[in-house]
Amino acid sequence: RAAEQWLNQGDLKRALLSARVALDQNPSNTLATRVVADVADRSGVPETLYWRKRAAALMPDPTNQLALASAALRWERYPFPTATRTLEDIAPAFRQSAAYQRATAMLTLQRGNWPEAEQHFAEALRLDPTNATHRLSLAVLQLQSTNAQRRLEARSALEALRTNAHVGLMATRTLATESFDRKDFGRAEDLSLRILTNTHSTFRDRLFHLTILQARQSTNLLPFLEATKRQAATNLVQADELAVWLNSSGHAQTTLDWLGGLPPAFTEQGPLAVDIADAYAVLRKWEDLEHHVNRRSWIGLESIRSALLARALTKGAEARMDSMAWQNALRAASSSPDALARLANLTAAWGWRARTEEVLWRAF
Repeated sequence: RAAEQWLNQGDLKRALLSARVALDQNPSNTLATRVVADVADRSGVPETLYWRKRAAALMPDPTNQLALASAALRWERYPFPTATRTLEDIAPAFRQSAAYQRATAMLTLQRGNWPEAEQHFAEALRLDPTNATHRLSLAVLQLQSTNAQRRLEARSALEALRTNAHVGLMATRTLATESFDRKDFGRAEDLSLRILTNTHSTFRDRLFHLTILQARQSTNLLPFLEATKRQAATNLVQADELAVWLNSSGHAQTTLDWLGGLPPAFTEQGPLAVDIADAYAVLRKWEDLEHHVNRRSWIGLESIRSALLARALTKGAEARMDSMAWQNALRAASSSPDALARLANLTAAWGWRARTEEVLWRAF
């Protein structure tokens, strides 16, 4: 009970500690298991799926089953067998609930069946008409419709949701993206500025604002970029995201200038070292790329470093043999399916069809 109280108060650490004490005494305690599952879910960790399965096995009621289906949609891969099986096992009497309709909508949406997903979202909203989350989901889906009237209605629904305390930020983001896609850059910038004033805005919102300013060829681009660089200069994740944006937006030289001015102890960390290499590749500075990747090992990213070296050697003035570097890349990635997948994405982006196939066979 203490664990449940701490959870309701938002103190995840104490909730987890209390639930663990209860589980030490009784591993089959349903309430403690559900609390651990809820803590994992709120923390956004993959262990959520394991604990949701345990909770549903100990007490297979609709609440635990729907929570398990939701977790499976986030942490399982296509075709989502656990979510499918769990929703099929829910008693028919409970299928006329908004929660069931929403979970089914999310499953069909993940499978690419948009018309059926729209029907389930509409049914969830009919069953729970005051739920802003259902209304948002339905409007976001209808915004992709080929029917102009339906898109207009979806846009109006999203405008009405912008002031909602729970979904207002997401509604505004959706409208900003839709305006940008329609090339209404003025409207997109106005909405983006409103997003940035929200206390829950993220660094990615800033990157989207940069994209809008660049599309508008705005004079505000450089001042906003400088402010963004200052914000990211001590945050590894943000620095990586900004460098990726710069490299993909025609500012690779800016990446080199900016990261070159930061402390080496910061920029030599894994993702930023890759970003610098990507900038050299974009600028076709193959000798600089070779020198950069040969300076030191990249812990955890050795396959990427070796692949980049192979690319530098292939593109270099002397077109030297790169097979040894390529074999090193394959060897470093072979123990991890994720590393092989990332290596395959790289080689495919470079147009290395034969080597991409080689990596995929290795992954298979």
